[in-house]
Amino acid sequence: MMRTKMAEKYIYHVTTTTGHVRKSPRSEISADTTALLRPWVEDMIKGELRGIMDTHYSCRCEQHSSKMIEFVISRLSDDFKQTDLVRFVVCNHSRRKKVAWAWVGGVGDAPEVPFCAAQLLTDNVIPDDFNYIPAFADFERCIAWTWLEMIQSKKESK
Repeated sequence: MMRTKMAEKYIYHVTTTTGHVRKSPRSEISADTTALLRPWVEDMIKGELRGIMDTHYSCRCEQHSSKMIEFVISRLSDDFKQTDLVRFVVCNHSRRKKVAWAWVGGVGDAPEVPFCAAQLLTDNVIPDDFNYIPAFADFERCIAWTWLEMIQSKKESK
């Protein structure tokens, strides 16, 4: 008897500013990471700011539903004023993908769901921020997988 291997789950991770697209498999994010980030996502959904990447950067949730969620990564000044650097959206439903795609300045057709699409707010980026861009991308993927699993858990518990 032949066993068929289950296709690995993945999301499309797109940066609308650069056009970079990458399939992000679920396996690249550990269960420990999603467990750690779940309370962060819950806090951000409640309107709290979460510090990331030392004390100079934070993330917050702007708007959300069970089909999509929007986050913003900001640089914090010493007096905690926020300068938005990255807007990213996670979408898990085809009916909302056009709206989610538009939120991050997507051009053309939105990717297949689920996806995480990010827009670098280039007018606000300063040279010091560039060292953090790869870490922001990793963070986006980790947050995306965490939120997708939270939504899936809610569906399964109904």
